[in-house]
Amino acid sequence: MELQGVGSGALIAFGVVVLAVVGAAACGRVMAYIFAAPTGRRGRSLSVLKTLEKCLFAAFTFALVINYALDVRLRSRAHDCERKQSDDGKYIAELCLLRDEGHDADYVGRVYDAKDGQLLVERTFNAAETELSWLNGQVSFMRGGENYDVVRLPASWMERLLAKAP
Repeated sequence: MELQGVGSGALIAFGVVVLAVVGAAACGRVMAYIFAAPTGRRGRSLSVLKTLEKCLFAAFTFALVINYALDVRLRSRAHDCERKQSDDGKYIAELCLLRDEGHDADYVGRVYDAKDGQLLVERTFNAAETELSWLNGQVSFMRGGENYDVVRLPASWMERLLAKAP
């Protein structure tokens, strides 16, 4: 949900300016702390570095969590799905549109067990042209068959594990 009349570019620019101001103020405070007294500068410097390390780790972890949450949200809104069953009837493949932005679009390809409907594999990718096709126990979601859009079955344990994550 975007703010009325404010584009995402303006919000990003505002965030960068706020981070620059806060960063400059923090640097000033750190320098004042380190050089407050002529003795003990090394200890104060190490203390600041340890705190900075913890803050950077927390910020990196927070960014990863937000990125993953946005990806989950995008995948949950898949639409315009096409389904095809494998030749042997064991699997069902599904190709859904996530986001269409002109020439290229984002898609999600999923493979289900035909017996119980359990999700076995889920992959997201960007493509100009898609085609859901089965051939020799593998499914391809794109014309041309790039490596990341071809699923060999039965699915590996890693693919089945990743498919269980939201």
